[in-house]
Amino acid sequence: MRARATALVLVNWRGVFFERYLLDRHVTALEGANGAGKTTVMIAAYVVLLPDLTRLKFTNLGETGATGGDRGIYGRLGEPGPSYAALEIEIEHGERLMAAVYLERKAAPALSLTPFVLSALPAVTGAHQLFLRQSESHEHVATMADIEQSATELGAKLERFDSARDYFASLFERGVSPLRLGLDEERNKFNDMLRTSMTGG
Repeated sequence: MRARATALVLVNWRGVFFERYLLDRHVTALEGANGAGKTTVMIAAYVVLLPDLTRLKFTNLGETGATGGDRGIYGRLGEPGPSYAALEIEIEHGERLMAAVYLERKAAPALSLTPFVLSALPAVTGAHQLFLRQSESHEHVATMADIEQSATELGAKLERFDSARDYFASLFERGVSPLRLGLDEERNKFNDMLRTSMTGG
């Protein structure tokens, strides 16, 4: 295996200010009561794997109050401000990177997604160092400018993408994804696979 995801990071999602979920090499299970946030965690993972609002429709998942478009994501974000979902990935020869998405709220229920990749991360770098900032009284969520500054200070590289297609191409070139997903047909099949994994069928 050339690459494997080792952790899923949620920052400023509803009910989750910051959490890093470790991913087992084989199977990772989510367990919790109704309303505990299992669907939110899965949607955050979905967003990182397919940051394309034309395909991210969660109307029939989770709460009945989500009524179309991307309201299902919008309603699961935390306090106003930046939100992030990220996958920590180990590549052959010990290289670490993060595939991530910045979620920005617009007028409800609209939002925008900006996929980005953090590469050449030092082994000791924790996700909290990148996504959180400490003030005198409390922690707050880092802005994209904050994350870029942290990456520079750590000697890492941050690359933003204008489209999901460019994001997928970068992950393919780094050996993370087995397909470039450059065609609509390929992305549709990938979306179908992800949706089936969440809803069964």
